Order: sequence, then C-alpha cells, then structure tokens
Amino acid sequence: MLKNIFKISLRIFIKERFYSFINVLGLALGVASCLIIAQYTTNELTYDTHHPEVEQIYRVNQTNFWAPEGGVMGSTVLPLAEALKTEFPQIKATCRINTPYAKMISAGGSSETFLEENILGADSTFFDFFGFKLQEGNPKTALDEINTVVITSEMAQKYFGQESALGKTILYGDDKKTLEVTGVLAPNQQNAHFDFDFLISIYTNQDCKRFEWSWIWTQVVTYVKVEGDIQPIQTKLNEIADKYALSAFRRLGIEFDEFEKEKGELTFYLQPVTDIHLRSGSIDNRIGTDGNIVYIQIFGIVGFVILLLACINFINLSTARAGHRAKEIGLKKVLGSSKKQLVGQLLFESLLISIIATGVGLGLTELFKIGMLNFLGIEIESVFSVQTYSLIIILFPIIVGFIAGAYPALYLTQFKPVSVMKGQFTSGKGSARFRNGLVVFQFSIAICLMICTTIIYQQLNYFQNSNMGFTRDNMIVINEVDQLDEQTESFFNQVKQLSGVNDVIVSSVVPGFGNPEDLMFIKGNPDRKVSLGTIKVNESYIPGLGMELVAGRNFDKMQDETHNIVINEMTAESFGWTPEEAIGKSLVYYEPEFNVIGVVKNFHSLPLYYEIAPLALFDFKAPIFNASQNVLVSVNGTNTMNIIEDLEKTWNGITNTVPFNYNFLDQQLADVYKSEDQLSKLFVVFTSLAMIIAGIGLFGLSAFVATRRNKEMGIRKVLGASASQLVMMINTKFSTLILLSCLIAAPLAWWLMQQWLTNFIYHVDIEVYVMVMCITMVLIFTWLTAGYQSLKAALTNPVDVLKDE
Repeated sequence: MLKNIFKISLRIFIKERFYSFINVLGLALGVASCLIIAQYTTNELTYDTHHPEVEQIYRVNQTNFWAPEGGVMGSTVLPLAEALKTEFPQIKATCRINTPYAKMISAGGSSETFLEENILGADSTFFDFFGFKLQEGNPKTALDEINTVVITSEMAQKYFGQESALGKTILYGDDKKTLEVTGVLAPNQQNAHFDFDFLISIYTNQDCKRFEWSWIWTQVVTYVKVEGDIQPIQTKLNEIADKYALSAFRRLGIEFDEFEKEKGELTFYLQPVTDIHLRSGSIDNRIGTDGNIVYIQIFGIVGFVILLLACINFINLSTARAGHRAKEIGLKKVLGSSKKQLVGQLLFESLLISIIATGVGLGLTELFKIGMLNFLGIEIESVFSVQTYSLIIILFPIIVGFIAGAYPALYLTQFKPVSVMKGQFTSGKGSARFRNGLVVFQFSIAICLMICTTIIYQQLNYFQNSNMGFTRDNMIVINEVDQLDEQTESFFNQVKQLSGVNDVIVSSVVPGFGNPEDLMFIKGNPDRKVSLGTIKVNESYIPGLGMELVAGRNFDKMQDETHNIVINEMTAESFGWTPEEAIGKSLVYYEPEFNVIGVVKNFHSLPLYYEIAPLALFDFKAPIFNASQNVLVSVNGTNTMNIIEDLEKTWNGITNTVPFNYNFLDQQLADVYKSEDQLSKLFVVFTSLAMIIAGIGLFGLSAFVATRRNKEMGIRKVLGASASQLVMMINTKFSTLILLSCLIAAPLAWWLMQQWLTNFIYHVDIEVYVMVMCITMVLIFTWLTAGYQSLKAALTNPVDVLKDE
C-alpha cells in the first residue's frame, strides 16, 4: 500500500515538476529561515545557563545616582558584598568583578608589549559562581593571592606559544607589575554575559583596596548566592545604605540625607543572573554587552511567519490546481477509494515535497550561516546537537507537510464524483476568495517587514551620522598615549609638525563614549550639588573638535589653567545660571575650587542612547582623578594612510616597547550601535526572504492563472485585444490584492515602529514617503513577477491554444 502511494506521489512530483520546484524552493527557504532564527534565538536564550547552582545566583543592582534621570545600574560599591553577608545569613557567598580598563602587557622576559583591553578583576570565589572551565590550574585557588592572573587559551598561545603558561609571569601595566599565571581557560567556553582575556585577582588592582571603604566609588559588579526565597532579602535591602553608608559619605563631606533628596533613595535590587543578557533593559552591564528579549521574540515570530508564508504558497497552488486533480480524485472514489485513503495519498504527496524541501533547507541553512558571517558579520553558532538535528530531520517534514497539505487534502476530497465526471466541477468563488486572502496575508507581512526594515535603517543612519556637537570626520584616535611617560609632550610636538596634520587634541576620554562623573557644588553652598561628567583636555579640544563657545573663553596654553574649568550649557542650567552668569563662578570638587572661565554649547559626550548631561572640562594638569590620555589627530583628509605611516614612525622613534594602536573616530562611534546594525541587517535578510517566498508563490499562481485562461486570452486576441490589454487584465487582479495588502501593512508597520522608536531618546520621525516608496517597490515587484507569465500568455499565437476547439 505504502509502496504504491510512494510511486504515485513520485510520478505526480515529476509530472508536475514546475509547480513541484516552486513548492520545494519556497518551503526550503522557509525551513532554512526558521532553522537560522531558531539557532540564533536558542544561542541567545542559553546565556548564563551553564553556571553551577545558577538558580541561586543574582546580580545586585543599585540606584543610578550618576545619571540625572536616575534609574538603576549594574555597577555597585566595594563594601556592599561584605555588608550583605553580614546582614543576611541566606547569602552563602559573594563575588565582585572589577574593570581595571586597558593595560600594557608583556610576557616576562620579552620586550614585545601589547595593549590589552579585555581585562577583569575578580574575587577568589569567581569560579564557584561562574562555569568557566580551566585546562590548566586549580579554580579553587587560582585567584586567592594578590598579583595572580587567569588567562584564556588564546592569550596563552599569544604570549607563551606552545609552552605551558601555568606558573609563567607577565608584566602588567605602566609599572610593569609581575603577575603569575595561575590558570588557563579551556577553549570554547559557553555563553556568559561577560567575557575576558585576562582575569586578575581583585586586589591586584590597588584602587580596589584604596576605595574599599567608599559607598560612592561604583566600580564593581556584585553577585550573591542565595539559599531559599529572595523576597525577605529584597524587602530589607533598602536598609543597607542607611546602616553602612552614612560614615562613608560624611568622610567626603556629604550629608547622606541631602544626597538622597537630590539623587533618590539609595537602594539595591536582586536580578537573576540568567536575566542579565536579555532582560536588563536600561540597566547597564559594565563588563559585557547585553541583548534584548524583545528582539529575540520578534525574530521568533518572523521565523514562524516566513515558514507560514512558504506553507501558504503550497496551499494556494494546490487549491488553485484542484481542477487538474478533480477527475483523478472522482475516478478513484468511483473505483472504491475511501476519503481516508485519498486524504492519506494527498498528505503523503505533501510529505514527500516537505522531505525534499527540508533536505534542501538544511543545506541552505549552512550557506546562509556562511553568508551572514562573511557579509553581515553575524555569527550563527550551531547550538543544536546531533540528536536535535536528527529530531529536526524527522519532525520538520511531518509538521510542515501536515500544515501545508492538510487543507488541500480535505478540500480536494470533498468533490462529488458525479459532478466531476460530468465536467461540472468548479473551484467556486469561495475557493478563489480563500486564495486571495492568503495572497493578501503573504504580502501584508512582506510589506510590513519592508517598511520596518527601512525605518530601522533610517534610525541606524541617524545614530551614525547625526550631529553630536563635535567633528567626527578625519579624526585619528591614538589611545593610551600616557604610556609614553615623559616623552608624551615630545610626541605631541613632533606630530604637529607632520604634513597633513591640522591639530593635536588631547582628552582623558574619547568624545562620544562617556566619561567619569562626580559631585560638585557651588562655593559657599554645599547643599547645591550636581553630578557632573569630568573630562581632562588640552587647549585644542574645543576648537579642534569644532565646538562652539557660547560665553567666556577657552583654555590658554600660556596660562596656568589647573583650577579653571569650561562647563556646558546643561551644567549652567542645572545650577540655575545663564551662560553669561556662569562666568567667574566657583565650583568645589571635593576640596579644590575651580573657576568657570567658559561655557561650551551642549554636545553629546555619551552615545545617542542617552540625554545630554551636565559636564565640566578640566585642564590636563588639574588635580583630579583620571590620568588617561587619548590623542585625536585632526588631519586634512588627503593621503590619510601616509599620515598614519608618519604617525607610526614618530611613535616608534620615541618607544620600541609600546605598540602603536590607532582607530578612526567615526568608525569607533559607528561601532557603538552594533546591536542596531545587526538588527537592521537581519531584518534585511529576512525581509528579502519573505519577499522572495511571496514572489515565488505569486509567480506560480500567475503561471496557473495564465494557463487556465489561455483559451479566453486567445479568443480575446482574435477579437482584437492587444497584448498590453491582456497583460493588464491579469495583472490588475494581482495589483488590487497587493494594494489591499498595503492598506493592512502600512498602519501595522507604523504602529510597530512607533513603539520601537520610543526606546530611543533621539530618533527619526516616520515619514509618509517611506510608506509610499515601499508600496511602489512592491507593486513594481508584483508586475515583474506576475507580468512575465501574463505577457508570455498574451504573446502566444491564438492558433496554438484554439486548435483543439
């Protein structure tokens, strides 16, 4: 029985190869899209699930008192961990992770030095909390001692070659502190919300010992392991700051009550570690990059919808061609076949197509993964095991085959044999309406995706090209210039003399990437405190970056400016001054006083995710924290690579131990919006696939319509109809369906994008022309797809189609 069904199904597949090819191609693209998205979303959803006792691990978040708008942040203070262990017996362990920032590193005994950025410091309990595996070393003792470090296998290879790195030493930082390698990570670690190349013991960073008393130095991330219910802990966390922080604030001359009045109540919150990667929202992750659960949900829906579009193609073509199978079904019924047998036959035909499509789809999945890595920079990891793939190969054809084939099978087997054998069969208006509804649904989804993709690209373009209040073009960034020590000034002077260099700008932070913040108050009025961003700059910073002074003057190299500052308009407004009134005022930063000599027009010192905040620019010799020096070399834009070669020669002429590293400012700023860039690229890919699948279905349906109406068209042509009129006759129907799809898709896309854009403080407006452009493109696509088949039929010689009449 099954053998006979298989033979019949295979013969029909070969006989109807054009429509079989369309069905296989559409379903294969749907299967590939679904698998790609399933792997991507599964990979994202498995972050931090591999840690031991993961259900007991929480990150402690706290009130974000640095941001003017408040909120919650993932950064906390050093003494919090000990306070939590003291107050709550349910907390059985704590772990703190610190960010020491970039350091110069070399292997002990080697003169070759590298600037390493991916460095973390951690408590000795780190490996009790997180499931990072060591291939060398003991995780229980690896971080027990000061001046010890755990490195990745890649770093072990980089610094020590094929030799074992365990027990070897590296020279760390400006002072070339000797650190012993006490562990080497195994390769291919599982996903976590942070990663590192170097993991030092936390007190190797001397600042962690220095600020262990401080309840305002928020430079660590704190984790706890909790036994039992966390609710009793959460309700009492509000009391921690009142009990432990008062003395620390008084030490700084700050009244804690006044601080909370201005910044909001200092409290703490527990967040499950498995929620950090996708469910942190606006909570910052200082040690890694977070995803977004909303995007994962969107991609899951898109994957299902694309597969559904492919199934709709199958349903549409099967029901449209019902007339060609009607006599076969009617004859089989007359010969005794039951409805159950006929449904089984038709479902098996669908299953055969689905099996072939799944095989092709698995191959396309691997091709898509290579393409997405090479052309989009998005790596889709193979997170499925062999058993999972086996299950997919078995279940996918069954599920897809049933979804795609169930309706056509039930529809075709309802025909009455008597009517069919008399030639009185017609698919009916109801069937046509159903097919039209499916076409409208397909293109509604495709058009909605196209409009959304266009708006996402516009928002990304806005981020990457909007005016941030300073010049970003033709700026070469050289980081960590302070590594040159006493030769720094000599390097600056030599660079200024190079051909093509306009100016040399020095800053403690690269503009647009954030800055340290601290409290300052008006001299004589300590109650009036404002959290200010702090940046140390030279006299070229404001003019070199094209900023505008709205009052006062700039720093002057010929004067002592160590106790002078330039503030932005937002700072003046926060203190209740106009720009002109601010000039000559004094602000206190802990103990030193600083005189306001200028007010600069507001600019974005942070990425465009954030509002412009109060900011103060200090002279580089000012007595405040932050000794980092980054150089921005403004160039004329011609022969840039020659200028870079000259910069490298100048650098190497001063030092042969510190490597020369550079970036372009505009590229660095564009990289900030990597998640939006990836989102837009993924939407382009899946929108294109949705349009291709919808187009394949439209192509097959228009081919069938043209074939079914070929005699009518032949008669019309004999009676004088032109080819253009015949093409218009067929295409008008499809154009009407597409326009109806547009009426559904446009409002839906507008609403979805309006919701998405509210996540950004600065965003584009949705313009009507975007809708019109997308609708026009889809109409052109429809005419090209359906028009080919209708034109082919219109140009056919009437004799060829009417000779049988």
